[in-house]
Amino acid sequence: MGLAGLSQLNVELTSRCHRQTLCAFCFHQASPDLKFGDMPLSLVRDIRRQIPSGIVAQFHRDGDPLTYPHLREALDIFDGCIRSIVTHGETLAAQADELIERCESVTVSVFSPDPDADIQYESVREFLAEKGDRLPRVLIKVVGEANVSRYEALGLPIMRRRLHTATNGKYVKSVPMMPEHGVCTDFLSKPAISWEGLVYQCVRFDDTDAGYLGNLAEQSLEDIWNGPRRQAWLAAHVQGRRDLASPRCASCTYYGVPVA
Repeated sequence: MGLAGLSQLNVELTSRCHRQTLCAFCFHQASPDLKFGDMPLSLVRDIRRQIPSGIVAQFHRDGDPLTYPHLREALDIFDGCIRSIVTHGETLAAQADELIERCESVTVSVFSPDPDADIQYESVREFLAEKGDRLPRVLIKVVGEANVSRYEALGLPIMRRRLHTATNGKYVKSVPMMPEHGVCTDFLSKPAISWEGLVYQCVRFDDTDAGYLGNLAEQSLEDIWNGPRRQAWLAAHVQGRRDLASPRCASCTYYGVPVA
């Protein structure tokens, strides 16, 4: 059966974040149950061997990938995929040599108020000057409301996001958009792997393992993807019964379609 439907794999290289001021709204670093650690390079290689070239490999879950001590090696291992980094961006300039021509895109998350806003902007500006026309592309993701006119002046694409999860009252929220087929696109095609090798149905914050699918130390990604747990949850989604899918789905209203 292979990995039919897989279009993006979210790989958590690390659960750590080295942002100078941790985001006040971030559940990831504040959760008392969150374990901190880095993915072994042996597991990075094993994951790459199991997935097809050409899909998006997005290094994003509960930590910031720029914190990973073996970032250069990990990006080289995933050569052949569309390598995407989501980051706070404060150390982009300092880590330019690790990133330039080793990934296809870097998305910097911007929000307001942010005490590190000037640090973030200067790092992005210096990184752009260093890389010139070379990859990666740099994009700005605005969470909630923030003035990004100085990023627009740099000619960067701006993505605006409102939050889709009712559980986080510190975010600006809006009504989630449903795709025409009525099935969550994140569940269909965008699973996540933690730094420990645990596979989850999607990248939504999950500190209780409600969306847990399997462990790469015990099964292959293909076996987990086609296994009875995911297939039962998929059938529930197709029937429009998210309440009968995973416990994570039962409490989520997002359908994988970002809302600006």
